[in-house]
Amino acid sequence: MEGVEGFLLVNEGLVAAMMKKASSTAPGEELISANILKVFWEWDRQIFTGLVRACIRVRHHLEPWKTARGVVIPKANKPDYSQVRVYRVISLLDTISKLIERMAAHLIGDHLERSKGLHEGQYYGCRRRRATVDAVVMLMNRTERVWECKKLAGTLLMDVQAAFNNTNSRLLRRRMRELGVQEDIVRWTGSFMKDRYVRLVLDGTEGELHKVETGIPQGSPAAPILFITYLSGIFEEVEWECKGVRALSFADDISWWAEGKTKEEVANKLSNASKVACRWGDKNGSPSIITKARQFSLAARGKHPWQRSEQEAQRSSLTKRPPGGSECGWTHILHSGTTRKSC
Repeated sequence: MEGVEGFLLVNEGLVAAMMKKASSTAPGEELISANILKVFWEWDRQIFTGLVRACIRVRHHLEPWKTARGVVIPKANKPDYSQVRVYRVISLLDTISKLIERMAAHLIGDHLERSKGLHEGQYYGCRRRRATVDAVVMLMNRTERVWECKKLAGTLLMDVQAAFNNTNSRLLRRRMRELGVQEDIVRWTGSFMKDRYVRLVLDGTEGELHKVETGIPQGSPAAPILFITYLSGIFEEVEWECKGVRALSFADDISWWAEGKTKEEVANKLSNASKVACRWGDKNGSPSIITKARQFSLAARGKHPWQRSEQEAQRSSLTKRPPGGSECGWTHILHSGTTRKSC
């Protein structure tokens, strides 16, 4: 598929497949449901196919589709709902717009899978046939191999702050070009993220329109693949600068994994990984990329190689506040060794 423009890959069969994925979720500003769209699809398929191809070909996302209804939803099991951060905004987008976004997401994902732009063992979530259990099996498989060599292993888990909201359009498009994504798709992405507006809806009450300066609308079919494309650069940088550290991610949750002969060796590797990760965030528009960080020692059941006193834990390099301002501590994971899979 090298050198082939994205719009040339769009055909009626592919649009039909995208149409089948249209769900019955709440419509956007135009109040046209997916079911109504499917009726019109059966009436004249060529119009929809031509519309999708034209949007990709001219590298433009129409202005009426850039206004979203942002429904404010509280996060579950939070102690204090007077805090703004315990709420998330889900964007309800126009149904026709979501059809085009779904097509763009398919073209980007298909290119990255074919070109192996996303490392096979790093990225889970937001990809086909990459589930949570696969990420866990990959982590435990790495660890069990290290145990067989009589070494220690540990992982540092990090969470990306406001993942979709902090995605920078210019840096995302630069990363897409680095990964060889078709230029018409890259420029369509720029148009899709430019001059967006949102009308917040809280408890059924609609507010005024507000311009969105940065980020990808959470709720867009294109948001997951665009986000992991944007974030993919952090893994290359950390693994290049921190020899022996391996990355694993599920959407906006990141795991840095390291092995060593001593707990100090593993802790130093993970500490360096956290610093490089935060530096990457500073360079790429996410200065507070890390909101939570937690270091885990991985030990077989019945063995506690990293057990220490509370005083020792306080002196650990990773119990200090890492760059980015998040807390980090130690937790022990005991594994029975019954789960094994060759990856």
